[in-house]
Amino acid sequence: MSILIGLDVGTSRTKSLVINSRGELVAASSLDNYSTKFPESSWAEQDPSKWWEAVKGVLSDTVNGDNIDPGEIAGIGLTGQMHGPVFLDKKGSPLCPCMIWSDTRAKQESQSISRLVPEISEITGNPVSSGFTAPKVLWLKKNRPEIFEKIWKIVLPKDYINYKLTGSLFTDPSDASGTLLFDIQEGRWSNEILNQLEIRKEMLPSIANSTSIAGELKPEVASELGMPEGIPVVVGGGDLATGLIGNGAVKEGSAAITIGTAGQVLVPVGELGEDFLTELYSFRTPDFEGFFTLGTVPSGGLSLQWFKDSVSKVEDLVGDKGNSLDSFDLLSKQAARIPAGSNGLIFLPYLMGTGNPHMDYRAKGGFLGLTPDHGKGEMIRSIMEGVTMALKESLEVTERWTRIDDIRLGAGATNSQVWNQIQADIYGREVQLVNVNDPSPFGAALLAGVGLDMFSGIAGATDQAVKVTSRIKPDRVRSRKYEELSKVYRETYQALAKVFPKLEAF
Repeated sequence: MSILIGLDVGTSRTKSLVINSRGELVAASSLDNYSTKFPESSWAEQDPSKWWEAVKGVLSDTVNGDNIDPGEIAGIGLTGQMHGPVFLDKKGSPLCPCMIWSDTRAKQESQSISRLVPEISEITGNPVSSGFTAPKVLWLKKNRPEIFEKIWKIVLPKDYINYKLTGSLFTDPSDASGTLLFDIQEGRWSNEILNQLEIRKEMLPSIANSTSIAGELKPEVASELGMPEGIPVVVGGGDLATGLIGNGAVKEGSAAITIGTAGQVLVPVGELGEDFLTELYSFRTPDFEGFFTLGTVPSGGLSLQWFKDSVSKVEDLVGDKGNSLDSFDLLSKQAARIPAGSNGLIFLPYLMGTGNPHMDYRAKGGFLGLTPDHGKGEMIRSIMEGVTMALKESLEVTERWTRIDDIRLGAGATNSQVWNQIQADIYGREVQLVNVNDPSPFGAALLAGVGLDMFSGIAGATDQAVKVTSRIKPDRVRSRKYEELSKVYRETYQALAKVFPKLEAF
């Protein structure tokens, strides 16, 4: 039976996932052999060459797996973190580290873009954010001109990997939407923006449908990995887009709420409303057929990771050092013992700013309401509640413009039954879990299948492969309590909004 590979170059690790022609999971592999460097405040960099080493590692693991016949590999689909530009020289080699999506150094450049192109939000469907690609390009042009003058191409993470696999340079509309250089309605690079910012169009890759075949696996790569030559590789999509696909939330009326490194509310929409320009991010679907919106909490799951790494040791959570549960299971066990509302403790999940709808990247995180009676259990649960409260704000903004009938949860947080229930209770509605643990690489594999005519379109692929496995209903008593707490949560941000910038002086 033919099999498909989905590759995901994520922020913290690279994943490889294999499905068969029925959309069933066959195998999975991951590597976390790269890290994010923080040379200065607000900087966040990764080495693209480390991504390539990780991709080769997971592909090698996949090919050598017990259940895999390399001769059955029909195609490869790609996805990855978005917004971070990879600057290539004429030899196709990275000129410098990639400023990834969480790098916000280009604040001045963001202001310059708003002045130079006042209508940029109307063209791109997005507010100007220093996390997007264009401000980072201008930062390099201003601060590293000796590097900028050597640029041959500016590509995005998954597109760099596609280039390494096939020698072809393409991007797709979903990834292009996150650059602030893309005309979201016309589905092309914006000549107006490029001219105003003095960025040559030749520096950018061609934009193609995500299911289009970008090229075939290069012979030297195939030989190194022990794979057949000529395997087709499709263009793929940004991880937001493939995450929607992998969760099966591709039709209007559905939403995917994912909590990985960031927390995200992803909603397919038929058209873009005016509020989307100021309170949400907007993207073209990877097949050019529609749009989807994004509300984000930049430090979603990262908040809990920070707590685990910086505040709490596993052995402090559970005395039994021989316990077989992993560390996040232990965190969830602690949170489960605490009542809704965390005994009056609030967590503001603004370790990297608020995200949507406030778009306040100077905001800071913190606990509010700490007393000597609070312990780690309250802190853990309040983190889960705070992240979910922030996601609820984006959900409510989106619902002013489009109905949402079904909410599907995805990414790492779904492994916590406690957090799943907290989400149902705070949203005040049923949430669904599906049979896909890693939606982004799964969605990338489905895109490969669509491109090879193994599935009947993206909707047909998700109908066949993605199934609801459980439904979690809200507890009405806890939901009422959370409704009151959400008012306090919002008042807290408003009260502190003017304080956050003052902390930057210290």
